[in-house]
Amino acid sequence: MKEEIIMELRPKLKDIAKRTGYSVNAISRALRDMPDIAEETKEKIKKVAQEMNYSPNHAAMSLRTNRSKSIGVIVSDIANPVFSDMVKGVEMTAKEAGYTIILGNSKEDYEEEKSVVETLISRNVDGIILVPTMKGKEVIETIKSRHIPLVLMGRRFHDLNCNSVINDDKYGGYLAGRHLLEKGHQKLAYITSPLYISSAIDRLEGFKDALKEFKMSADSLFVFETEATPNGGYDTTLKLIDENVDVTAVFCFSDFIAFGVLKALKERGVCIPEDIAVVGFDDIYFSELCAPALTTINTSKLRTGIKATECLIKHINYMEIKDIHLNKEINNIIFEPNLIIREST
Repeated sequence: MKEEIIMELRPKLKDIAKRTGYSVNAISRALRDMPDIAEETKEKIKKVAQEMNYSPNHAAMSLRTNRSKSIGVIVSDIANPVFSDMVKGVEMTAKEAGYTIILGNSKEDYEEEKSVVETLISRNVDGIILVPTMKGKEVIETIKSRHIPLVLMGRRFHDLNCNSVINDDKYGGYLAGRHLLEKGHQKLAYITSPLYISSAIDRLEGFKDALKEFKMSADSLFVFETEATPNGGYDTTLKLIDENVDVTAVFCFSDFIAFGVLKALKERGVCIPEDIAVVGFDDIYFSELCAPALTTINTSKLRTGIKATECLIKHINYMEIKDIHLNKEINNIIFEPNLIIREST
């Protein structure tokens, strides 16, 4: 009985409409921050809604608008702190906009990526944020064919017209290369995740740009592909040492790889940075705490998640108002990284 009374007292859209003089449809669209409602009107309606202690009934809203108020998020490795920070930005921004997120982990496996996408589509998500495995474009085409708003995060297909939010990986690779070359290193290695991943190839291209600037031959850089984990960095570094590859500096695709590199070098009695300098990429929390503290490239991980979500929600709203021009608008947002110098160089 008490619960029924509470339900009756709960303010509804029609109550806000009576107070403001706007239609129920206008009230609904203003509270969902739709772009076809003037900002001044939105502010007025939101103020009244707050005064009346209005809270949306998401179940009713879903039935009325055919929207679930949920966003699908797929990352390639949830254990990687880079993606964890991105997801934190997504969740924070989604929550502020009244959305929940459904998180999927592809584990860098293309079949798993396709399976997670199908699951999210079956859950009727309003949009998808995807860190692609980059082993195929079928998942992108599947999402687009269902007319589901999509934003790629952290990686992108250079030959595909799709919303994306990334860091300038090429410039980050250049910064790492320039730093090591300014330190006088002439024999270098790049330990990277597979080079079909956009960020891996872009970081390599940036590093090569630094070599050109210093009039160094591309032959002075040894490239080793591995999995983007500490184990990948560790195993590759042991191989590098055992095969007597003559290098004085190692640039790593990620801090995750760099942690394995540091471990292997220390186990083999190699002094860091006196014998071999090490540069990571991402500036995750543990990079400052490891010994020696890791020189790395700082990327806007949290901000990437925030901006990807803002971009997705904007396109979800565009789709609802069926504005063809706005729906075709493509956003490619790129954040500029910076070099963090610590003890490993």
